[in-house]
Amino acid sequence: MGLPQAEYVEVGWGDRDFYRTSTPTMGIKLKALLWPTASVLHIVVFDDPVQVFFSSSEIVELRLSYPAFTQLIAYIAASYAMDESDRAIALGPGLYGDSAFFLSREIYHAFNTCNVWTARALRVAGYPITPFFTLTVGRLFSQVHDFGQRVQHDSTE
Repeated sequence: MGLPQAEYVEVGWGDRDFYRTSTPTMGIKLKALLWPTASVLHIVVFDDPVQVFFSSSEIVELRLSYPAFTQLIAYIAASYAMDESDRAIALGPGLYGDSAFFLSREIYHAFNTCNVWTARALRVAGYPITPFFTLTVGRLFSQVHDFGQRVQHDSTE
């Protein structure tokens, strides 16, 4: 499953069943929280400015040097589960836009959430973040705000 070329890429990671359903049941939520489970990467490509594509989201801009960006890409690439031909294992269309799900080699559990995964990615890229203290999105953003620049949405968009 290929995605079209685009200006921007959003990468998400999480529990395979929870992330891939639009209406997770209590059973799926509890399973993701209480048991180690399979995980996926959600890849979205888009050309609109980030502030337009994510008009309802808080956006924090982080600047990376080329070596830090290379390390971040390597971290993300290492998360993919690969088939016998060394290709990422596609699981089907994603949640919105031009997107797709891919199987991850990592395990999701209560102490390895999407927020912890993101914090580890930022730490690999050189940011002074402590993944252990990022179990929730609020805790992740409280650390990211220390070294990132909040992007204001243009009220005319």
